Amino acid sequence: KDAQIDTLILGCTHYPFLQKVISEIMGPRIRLVNPAYNAVLDLKKILKENNLLKIDKNRKESYYTSGSPDNMKKVARAILNSFEYSIEKVIF
Repeated sequence: KDAQIDTLILGCTHYPFLQKVISEIMGPRIRLVNPAYNAVLDLKKILKENNLLKIDKNRKESYYTSGSPDNMKKVARAILNSFEYSIEKVIF
């Protein structure tokens, strides 16, 4: 908060989940940038340009995690809508 900055980039996949808390701590004069948001906009544009963007309300989505599937399920219940999804663990 006392750093001499005007902008803070949320450079980790987990930071956007904490954006509200980080904003409250840093105060109104620090601009927060979420690069994931722009990445999603770019992906949406590419999918549209290639006629690959399909929005289906009856969709089933798959999520993959290198961490605990049980922890991911807790997060998913908190942030995802009621559509159907599966969560699988992957090992690199």
